[in-house]
Amino acid sequence: MGKILRFNSQYTIRMYEIIESKINIYDKYKNRNLLKFEYSVSDFREMMVGDYDYKTEQINIPKSYNVFNNFKRKILDISYKELKEKGDYYFEYKTIKTGRKVTDIRFEIHKNGEKIKQEIKDELDRRALGEMLS
Repeated sequence: MGKILRFNSQYTIRMYEIIESKINIYDKYKNRNLLKFEYSVSDFREMMVGDYDYKTEQINIPKSYNVFNNFKRKILDISYKELKEKGDYYFEYKTIKTGRKVTDIRFEIHKNGEKIKQEIKDELDRRALGEMLS
């Protein structure tokens, strides 16, 4: 729970949950291919911004996200940036087109080595400061 509190965007939190579920599966089977996955744009859009309407039994997507570039700019790019800066893991993605339309998104999960190095450095600095003060 503490890990997701450092994220500002609700979409980063959702993406972190998706990544965490993939990491848990990877940890169980130790197969690097499990860190690569693909979603259709429509399925991924529903996962990230869909709102289920119990009356109509349909998933509603805000109209502004129906245009892929808006979805990319407001969801994918923000989640990528925030996870890269603050997360233990981050993702790279590639869009797949059929004709001129983006139809799928391929993801690959990476361990955030820079963040881990910074946390180790910060901890060593705290210890050194503590030793200097005592």
